[in-house]
Amino acid sequence: MRESTAEEYLKVFKAIVESARQAISELSDTAGAQTKEERQAIVDGMKLVPRMVVRTAEGDSVPLNIGSGDLNWNELKKMLLKAPEPSEEERRKVLNSAKTAPYLMREAFMGTAKKLPHAPGGHPFTMKDEERVAACKRIETYRIEAHMDTSKAVAKVADELNRKHRTVSKKTLRRYYDEYIGVTKRLDPK
Repeated sequence: MRESTAEEYLKVFKAIVESARQAISELSDTAGAQTKEERQAIVDGMKLVPRMVVRTAEGDSVPLNIGSGDLNWNELKKMLLKAPEPSEEERRKVLNSAKTAPYLMREAFMGTAKKLPHAPGGHPFTMKDEERVAACKRIETYRIEAHMDTSKAVAKVADELNRKHRTVSKKTLRRYYDEYIGVTKRLDPK
């Protein structure tokens, strides 16, 4: 392989390794690691993952230690220089892989995340408690003052909220309203 092609391939490998390291850093941030020790614990966990290895057809290999340590770029370059010159199509695919690596990692993380269990307590509310009560009071106002049917009042308030860059479905708003009515009746038994 020509020196210029080997240098291009090294840049691709470096970009992929940097993307993987950035993904590990983002993963530690998302996991809530705040101290250096917490971040190190995640990196130590990555050490348990089997190393990726670049192999040639002759059996030569160079490990890619993504979780920790520096990579032996000189060994990788020597290995690339021994390799045959790739065709233009192969070369283009390898160079494009550096551009798509972050997206492939993102897909892999998302696929893995979907297999993990959900947090206890269910889906978080779309609105804060005060906002929910205010919306329910507006529904109540439309029902009493405008003599609207409950479903029409819910739809009107949902439309108002959705115009304010808040996405709330009529079904969710109706559930909030029904909960509000239930609490109101328990507090004020007439």
